[in-house]
Amino acid sequence: FDDSVGGDTNNDGAATAPGPGNWHRLTMNSASALNELRHTIVRYGGAQLGGFVNMIQVGSSTLTVTGGEIASGKAGGIVVGGGGGYVHIEDARLADHAGAALSPVEPGTRASAVRVRFEAGRGDGLRIGSGGTATGSDLTFTGNAGHAIRLTGPGAAVRVTTRGTAGPPAGASVSGRAPARRAPPPSPAGPGGRPAGNDPGRGAVAPPLSEPRQIRRLE
Repeated sequence: FDDSVGGDTNNDGAATAPGPGNWHRLTMNSASALNELRHTIVRYGGAQLGGFVNMIQVGSSTLTVTGGEIASGKAGGIVVGGGGGYVHIEDARLADHAGAALSPVEPGTRASAVRVRFEAGRGDGLRIGSGGTATGSDLTFTGNAGHAIRLTGPGAAVRVTTRGTAGPPAGASVSGRAPARRAPPPSPAGPGGRPAGNDPGRGAVAPPLSEPRQIRRLE
């Protein structure tokens, strides 16, 4: 469908056009360290019967992406979802995904990025789930509808520097760790031994649980 790459291979002129969900996804579940995309353009994935999936799914495996473009997924772009999974990306463009462009989502998963452009995403740029870790340097976040960087679960950690072409100064750094959830403190006793608070029958209203830290837009 995409005549911009390889020409009009189905010989129908402009009758068909590409779009997110034209095909399923790439999956890396092997423990092999040889999974690599070098100067590769991957677009328009994420289809699944009755729904959608992330365009590149890395399980308990590794993936190296050097150059090229990962774009226009029907859901997320690259998701690291298996314990011990690791993705490293250099000099690449991640763009126009409905979900997060890059996301280590489970405990023990890792992602690193160097000179990567996160552009025109319909979701978050870099999203780190509970127990996941992301590091990066010289990153650019431009025109993303969601968060540039988001921590979504206890123990998620991030340490990156940004190129800052769309707002922050060049070399700006972002780091943080989402706090672990904690139980609310006991209600103090009021007069007569009753729990204090606006509702004598219920006691004090407990403070909300600590929410994961969100580092909002860098654009």
